[in-house]
Amino acid sequence: SFDGQKLITYHKNNTVKVWDMIGTLTTELKGHRGVVSANSLSADGRKIITIADQTIWIWNTTGQLIGIISSSRATSFFGANFSSDGSKIIAFSSDRKVRIYDNNFVTDYEQLWQIGCKKLQDYLTYNPNAKEEDRKMCGIEPRKKLTEKRGGDTSSARPPLILN
Repeated sequence: SFDGQKLITYHKNNTVKVWDMIGTLTTELKGHRGVVSANSLSADGRKIITIADQTIWIWNTTGQLIGIISSSRATSFFGANFSSDGSKIIAFSSDRKVRIYDNNFVTDYEQLWQIGCKKLQDYLTYNPNAKEEDRKMCGIEPRKKLTEKRGGDTSSARPPLILN
């Protein structure tokens, strides 16, 4: 590692191990579907890249998988590194190309939930086919039923039609 406090090793059983400099195993990265061929640690020491089975795996140092970048079947990754500021992942592949990926994986599930609900807000609010339990999960009020003055027939409220 950049700070000289971590050592990363990869093994034939498709695992990667992170050690402190005393020789104590601190983290084991499991889940690779093939032999691990490379690894890299971010400059801040908080993220690890591993490469196995045409896939770049991004982990935090507690062993939680936080992102995956897959290549096509015709292309394999030979190596990958974080940019010096950690904002990008630079990958080198068998087709002799260098690919640059954003390193902005959401690692907080509450934040991910909020992003998803925000993107679905209009759908959940206005779509008459959206389920009430889905609306409730995102904190959206249930659709109100309209009652006609004659006959007591109920139907879902519909949003106004706006034409541009």
